[in-house]
Amino acid sequence: MRENDYVTSVRRASRQIVDGYNALRAAQGEWNGRQYGEEDGLTQEELTGVNAEVTPEQVGTVVFAVSDAIKTSIMDTPHGGALYALYSTEV
Repeated sequence: MRENDYVTSVRRASRQIVDGYNALRAAQGEWNGRQYGEEDGLTQEELTGVNAEVTPEQVGTVVFAVSDAIKTSIMDTPHGGALYALYSTEV
């Protein structure tokens, strides 16, 4: 039945949003805890291969500014509560 598939797909998408947000928040702690002696917290080895075109500034912006914006504009509002409500049960 399509209605059931639709609700399930929305719930899965909501779970992906919440999981992604939580991963970015966790990345803040990891970034702050790194002891590489690098000002930007990343090593050159991390910025090679598929990550060669990514800059430390881009990573830092997403880890901090974007995840903070998601927190204040979505997760700390009733919209975030709606996401968590759909997240609460495994689908």
